[in-house]
Amino acid sequence: MIVLKHSGIRSKVLNKTLIVFTIFFVTIMIVVTLLLAQNISNTLAFKTQNMSLSSINDLENFKSSDTSNFEYTINDALSQYNKLFSSNDIYSKVALFDQTKEVASGTNILLLRREINSSENILNFLNLDKCANIEEIRTMSSSLQIGNKILVDGIVVKNEVIAFRITSDDGKRNFISTPTSFGNAQVVSMQFKYLNGYFQTDINPNNFNMISNQRYEECQKIINTEVDAKLNGDVIDNVIKANIFEGSYKNIFLINIEGKEYSLFVVCKFYPLELALKQLAPLYLFGFIIAAVLIIILSSKLSKIVTKPILLLNEAAKKVANGDKNVLYDLSSNSFDEISQLAASLSSMSVQLNHAMMRLEQDIKNKTDMEIVRRELISTIAHEMKTPLCIIQSYSEGLKEKIAENKRDHYLDVIIDETNQINNMVIEMLDLAKLESNTNELVFENFSLKDLVEKILYRHSKVITEKKLEIISNFTNDSQIYADYLRIEQVLSNFIANALNHTTNQGKITITTNREENSLLFSIENEGEKIPPQHIAKIWDAFYKIDKSRVRSKGGTGLGLAIAKNILILHKAEYGVVNTDTGVLFWFKICAL
Repeated sequence: MIVLKHSGIRSKVLNKTLIVFTIFFVTIMIVVTLLLAQNISNTLAFKTQNMSLSSINDLENFKSSDTSNFEYTINDALSQYNKLFSSNDIYSKVALFDQTKEVASGTNILLLRREINSSENILNFLNLDKCANIEEIRTMSSSLQIGNKILVDGIVVKNEVIAFRITSDDGKRNFISTPTSFGNAQVVSMQFKYLNGYFQTDINPNNFNMISNQRYEECQKIINTEVDAKLNGDVIDNVIKANIFEGSYKNIFLINIEGKEYSLFVVCKFYPLELALKQLAPLYLFGFIIAAVLIIILSSKLSKIVTKPILLLNEAAKKVANGDKNVLYDLSSNSFDEISQLAASLSSMSVQLNHAMMRLEQDIKNKTDMEIVRRELISTIAHEMKTPLCIIQSYSEGLKEKIAENKRDHYLDVIIDETNQINNMVIEMLDLAKLESNTNELVFENFSLKDLVEKILYRHSKVITEKKLEIISNFTNDSQIYADYLRIEQVLSNFIANALNHTTNQGKITITTNREENSLLFSIENEGEKIPPQHIAKIWDAFYKIDKSRVRSKGGTGLGLAIAKNILILHKAEYGVVNTDTGVLFWFKICAL
């Protein structure tokens, strides 16, 4: 197939292409982002809920090894609990309250040890949220190493250290210096050994910024609000909010630690859309790079205008004129100028001409085939009628000339027999035409196939006796079928007559029926000459005879098997013929009761 291309590219086509491509890409990007954000939101909401519930038992089973250090150890435990939530995806705050005040906080906690003497140590904790700003906390988280010694100016209440200044052991580095009022309490300088610390900034120091701090402060504000509401006796609802912009989890657990009731406040916040954009950023960048490359290549290809389109059209027209039916003109742009319209007309003309030629060739072939079939049919009918008509003519002339008056009755019998032969052939031809046109209506009824076979065999008992044939019947107990009685009788009569005609004297004919689920299989096998393989598929055709000499002694019109085939087709029955070791077997399978 010859394909001719015309490119009517204009700058506006390229602009439209870029606009459509951009809209498509952005739409896909937005849909993917929203779907991922929703999935992240649901996942994090489920994650925070499960983490909080799974750790409650650990806190309830908490036991302090030293009652005097309870606040120190519970702060350590709560910090570990809060650490479960700490990730790049979740901002969280936890706090443990008794009936009046905060007992422990899960973040920005320093765990310290003060050496009184060589044999006495005191464990303390320091809540940096009470005395330091975010920058100071960030400095300490990046500077302190476990085991470092620090100097703290402040006071100690039970296990808690409240400081207004924290410096390095040598006093050269000032970590925190925040004016704090302690009332009448006496401020002392103390040396501590740094054991551990839990900092919000440890979540991701590189990404911890003012926005992160603001989100942690929002969590703390929610806890403060919830605490006030709790102390006022208000009913506080547990909330899980999951949407693509901002998700949150808020819960209050009443837990029992060492026989005392506490309220554990848990607040988590996460931002699914922001996380989705971060995850997809590399993909978007890669997509934009690929898109840019594709656009450059596309614009380069589209900017090349094919020269001399008129010459191409002229060449295509010459090919059509020379008989080439497969000339097409591919419109590779949305241009509707005169050249494109002419190309479209030429392409349409070529396609229509090709289709018309194909239809014409098929019509000629069909007519040729029909003519061959018609000639063969006329020849066959003429041949079949010629012999009986010649016999009728010769015997009629003999009667007219009064030749062999003593054989007059014999001549008349022959004329009647040949007339019946012609009449039967005409009737069968009309019957076959009726069957092939599907105008024949079947009359279905229930009857015994065995009884019908025996009836037909009795009708041929004279031939069976004369040829001394052995009939072997193997009928199943239930041979009831649902079919047209008269039509099935035609089929059986043809099959049985065929078997009788082609069975050698003193030969055997075996008739069998077998039940197969909802159908009955009938077969009749006769001993005798086999059918040549090349003729098996053709014996069902009208007037087809294997014996080309057309010996008339066996009778028949050559239409019997064609009629039988069409009757079985109308019954939607399977049928066939096969050569066996001793002869030929005809069979059909039909609906049974």
